[in-house]
Amino acid sequence: MSARTRTVRRGAVAAVLALLAGLLAVPAAAAPAPAQPPAVVCDDSLDLVVHTVVPGDLRVEPGCDAVSRLTVLGDLHIGADVVTRVYFSRVLGDVHIGPRTRAELTLEIAGGVHLDRPRLVTLSGDVGRSVRGLAHDLLLHDVRVAGAVNVSTPGTDGAGFLTVRRAEVGGWLNRQGGHVLLHQAWLRRGVTVRWARSVVVSEVRAEDDVTVAGTGGSVHVGDLWYQPVEPHWDRTRTPARSTLLGDVLLERNRGLVVLGTTDVGGGVDCRANHRTAVLDDVSVAGARTGQCA
Repeated sequence: MSARTRTVRRGAVAAVLALLAGLLAVPAAAAPAPAQPPAVVCDDSLDLVVHTVVPGDLRVEPGCDAVSRLTVLGDLHIGADVVTRVYFSRVLGDVHIGPRTRAELTLEIAGGVHLDRPRLVTLSGDVGRSVRGLAHDLLLHDVRVAGAVNVSTPGTDGAGFLTVRRAEVGGWLNRQGGHVLLHQAWLRRGVTVRWARSVVVSEVRAEDDVTVAGTGGSVHVGDLWYQPVEPHWDRTRTPARSTLLGDVLLERNRGLVVLGTTDVGGGVDCRANHRTAVLDDVSVAGARTGQCA
């Protein structure tokens, strides 16, 4: 075999090896993602029986008056203008609630709750993340929220209510506008309420700062001004003291401001309120400044 022939063969072998190396370097095509199951729609044409497992999302539309004991493996979407009740059910995703809707919910939710201007939402159970958005009236009772509660009133009237009763909130509670009632709640962080119409904080434990600013009406922090209208409510019992472990700031409130039956772990600062704040049966570990000096 001549030297020239050997050189040609070596070149051919090298070319083949280079081609194979290039082919091996090309990544294999990714396997297609599994198709998501289509959403199940509950409306006036479909009733869901108890113990139904929804493999994907569940959409609740007008005409779906009530469902119970469901397991939803995706998200729960409650559309606009819906009046419904969803009881004793589990949602492994998030819950989305649409405009002008009225919903009564008893749920175990792995994700969060997103509010898009519903008229009234009543929620009890367990929320794995946060409750956020805009809502006219929101009642959180007998509920544990692992994350924050960040809810404001939609529009300019600011006439909605936020009520948190017999509840535990793991993150900050932030509210802008409307009326605010916090009663028998354990807040693992703090509270910030701005531009509300009225504020009541009664029998509450907050582990960070409490700020109430710009309220148009009265502010009652700590004292049992509110008494629920319930048949089993014992009006003769002694109310529990509120425990606020951080600082308390009461600022630019227009109505009566009362801080009572409360133990404050930080300081109390009252600034630019239209009326002098009333402190009654209050212990303050830090400084009292401003109008509360």
